[in-house]
Amino acid sequence: MKTAGFSRFVALNEQSAPHLFRKVLNEDLPFDSSGIVEKTHVRSRLIAHEDASVEDLARNVIIVLSDRVRFNLADAGGLVLASCSPGDIQRTAESIAHKLGIGGEIRGVDVACSGFTAGTELARDISLSSDKSVVLATSEITSRMINWEKPSGSVFLTDDARARGKAAKIFGDGTAAVLVKSGSQSRDFDILDAFAVDMEDPDNLLTLSPVDGAMNIDGSFREGKSPCINMVGRAGAKLMKLAPAAMTDAIRMSMQRALRYGTLAPSEALRHVVHHQANGGMVRDMEDRLKTMHHKDVCVWDAIADQGNISAASIPAALSHIQDRILPREIIAMPSVGAGSPSFRDGWLTKGCVLARKTETRMGQ
Repeated sequence: MKTAGFSRFVALNEQSAPHLFRKVLNEDLPFDSSGIVEKTHVRSRLIAHEDASVEDLARNVIIVLSDRVRFNLADAGGLVLASCSPGDIQRTAESIAHKLGIGGEIRGVDVACSGFTAGTELARDISLSSDKSVVLATSEITSRMINWEKPSGSVFLTDDARARGKAAKIFGDGTAAVLVKSGSQSRDFDILDAFAVDMEDPDNLLTLSPVDGAMNIDGSFREGKSPCINMVGRAGAKLMKLAPAAMTDAIRMSMQRALRYGTLAPSEALRHVVHHQANGGMVRDMEDRLKTMHHKDVCVWDAIADQGNISAASIPAALSHIQDRILPREIIAMPSVGAGSPSFRDGWLTKGCVLARKTETRMGQ
């Protein structure tokens, strides 16, 4: 069976791209930030400059990726761009491809927090059919989908109409990219499985609310109505329980699929999990659930501290930091769960997983 693989992962931050990002500490937020680290493990988050767009972030990280892995973008078989930020993501992907000289199949994907898993599935299929490398980029500016006003009253029971304080503690902005390579090319990771599926959400735990005059992170206000991420009532607490269960189930599904396809051997054991970095408080729950699935020696990585929740970019950005700490032949699972697709579709969430194996030696392109 022909398989695809990943190159090295690349992400940008305020140091590598100061013209795009700045870092915002908890104490700089426009409301009381006490308890954020204890509850979420988030110490700071990247925020895109006011004049930076999703396209700017993605285009810059693709250029860095091309230089880092010594790949000529004109040789690519396509581009997949994942983002849940408002706007025509397909048109954005086409604009980037035109400006960077990327040919082949160009696709925009809006699957929110499962954008990386859905994007990997799509990029893998394009790569295998074209026998060329496909650029997979993730770019999010979720800070502009947050109402940063100080919560009034109980954060769980009030302010639903204005989405005030519901998601402000954990979200930020970010961008990351990787090449998805066909079976005939060397790679850093073999892709053993990749999928993203819808899951019903009758409680509408994660939605977008139109907010008039929402506050930006710097204390200024937006004109008119803007869609803001909302977790109505006690939805945040419910998501904290649901997400680890959904992601461990996605890992189980992915490993079963890989065994069935013959890309994973029965003797191979899961060693690493880099899950959607939604909240660092989920790590212990995931570790406990994996142990009940007989995955006792698994490292569940928590990379959210200075990254925040950056939706589709959270997994590849985290991997850019920890990829060299994974040993050859070790198996890594990248599960996700998040808002419904497309555009935070009411009544649905998405979940998915990418399963990969570190190659024996890092061979670049």
